[in-house]
Amino acid sequence: MGQNEQEEILQSINKYSQVFNAMVQDILTKQASGDEGLASSNSVFSPNKLISLMSDKVEIDSAKLLQSQFTFMEKQSALWQQASMAMMGEASQNIIDEQHSDRRFSHDEWQANPVYSYVKQAYLLNSQMLENIVDAMDFKDSKTAEQIKFYTRQYINSVSPTNYVLTNPEVCEDILKSKGESILKGMQNFMEDFEKSPIEAFKITQTDHDAFTVGENLAMTPGEVVFKNELIELIHYYPTVAKTNELPLLFVPPFINKFYVLDLDERKSAIKALLD
Repeated sequence: MGQNEQEEILQSINKYSQVFNAMVQDILTKQASGDEGLASSNSVFSPNKLISLMSDKVEIDSAKLLQSQFTFMEKQSALWQQASMAMMGEASQNIIDEQHSDRRFSHDEWQANPVYSYVKQAYLLNSQMLENIVDAMDFKDSKTAEQIKFYTRQYINSVSPTNYVLTNPEVCEDILKSKGESILKGMQNFMEDFEKSPIEAFKITQTDHDAFTVGENLAMTPGEVVFKNELIELIHYYPTVAKTNELPLLFVPPFINKFYVLDLDERKSAIKALLD
């Protein structure tokens, strides 16, 4: 990626930064007016929660920790040397590679571009170091150990370079192709989710709640509600053939966010298939 392209990316980001910052400030003001504010979060990532776990009795394997630190420093030094060679156009080797199952770094630029390659490998080395630190700790109970490992993995995933605009080549390319429109759309989605989220947590919308309308593109099999109370609706579907069984068939679908799983659309409907 050339210098001109990088400048275009920065200009695209700067184009919307003022509007974005104003929106963030407005929402933070609204969030701060809550009963106890963000500081009262009961999230598993809250400082109080983590301090409470870490203050539990723990024994540290000093030899194991020291060895992991020496290994980390050696690999970091080797990485810097290899990165310097790559930036000067010389042949270089990776100090550390991602796992084959890790699809975050599948874009060609993570290997071909010396800068992105260094960022990726530095992240992987630091991730490995954090995991080694946790492995060197021996907690008094297995539950606490699993919690610390879980929080560590979540933190490592959260700081991945793929999560940030300027350190993700795929995002940068998309910004260039869309002339900055993709980042604007992303900001708008973020702000909409931020506004909808409760004070104590940030919830990311994973589906378009306006994409489906019952009777139009969801639950399209003709029928009518013949009984209804506070808990259920009993739907009688209209027969599509001349003869039907005397004994009706009763379906009770899952009641947690899957009301229409048996009747999605005309091509994906168990109800319609049975009627026909």
